[in-house]
Amino acid sequence: MNSLKDGPRGGTESGFETSGSFESERHALVIVAHPDDETLWVGGTMLMHPAWSWRIVSLCRGTDTDRRPRFFDAMTRLGGRGDMGDLDDGLEQEMNQAVISGDGGPPHVREGLVLPDAPYYALWSYKLYCSERFDLLGNSLMMLSGAAPRNKAESIVDWIESTCSAMREKGLLSVGLPPNLFPFIQPEDLDWRDRYEKFNRPGEYHNGGIWPFVCGFYVAALVATGRQGLAERSLVALTDLCCRSTNPDVDIGFNEWVRAQDGRACGQDWQLWSASMYLYAAECVETGTTPLFETVRGKSW
Repeated sequence: MNSLKDGPRGGTESGFETSGSFESERHALVIVAHPDDETLWVGGTMLMHPAWSWRIVSLCRGTDTDRRPRFFDAMTRLGGRGDMGDLDDGLEQEMNQAVISGDGGPPHVREGLVLPDAPYYALWSYKLYCSERFDLLGNSLMMLSGAAPRNKAESIVDWIESTCSAMREKGLLSVGLPPNLFPFIQPEDLDWRDRYEKFNRPGEYHNGGIWPFVCGFYVAALVATGRQGLAERSLVALTDLCCRSTNPDVDIGFNEWVRAQDGRACGQDWQLWSASMYLYAAECVETGTTPLFETVRGKSW
């Protein structure tokens, strides 16, 4: 095989040999930071080209007793040869845990994503820095996956519903579903950025907009925690949300996001992720189960 730099003039610029059957003799090298990245980014391509010779290199987690066997199981399923390194993954490796041990460090250094005075998980945490704003998607996934204990998951739901009820009384929320982030970031807050004035005002977009995609996960989490009645009411609210559109002549918009204060559709219409999570949420409510996540939670609950 020729090097990438000195590829054959009559062949491909990548330097792959092209004699004989191109499909059967093509070699592909994929280098990723972590195991499972290969499935996210090239898994579909690997399955589309099973005749290629695939080699996947994960730079981290070579000694991880959980992720190493999962990586090689994925190689078997995807039809590739795998190699793993063990580079230091630093902070990201620790942030994959809900709680990070301080190992006797200074008492002011907070430990992980568990908040001492709130039932939900922090948006992010690093040493003495953190954001205690509520992230709906992250907490919904913690509940769905079983990473949050069952009693904590139930407390998270109670907190979400009571906080959203208070927001409605104050005119900050007009629909029956939670914003993606709250409390909203305000101009006087330290994490406010000048560009937010145009693109990310309070109650809009990433700063507290209401996303049907994210709300679909929340409805599923309600089913997982046994709040079937609340899940049904939330699905009705999600149905109304998915009908909203920037085009008055459209009956169903599957818009990207709506503004929290007035429920106005402000994103792009016809978003596949909005539609797909609506269908998933409807399936969860209809069956009383959470497909795929039932296996992930396993016996943890």
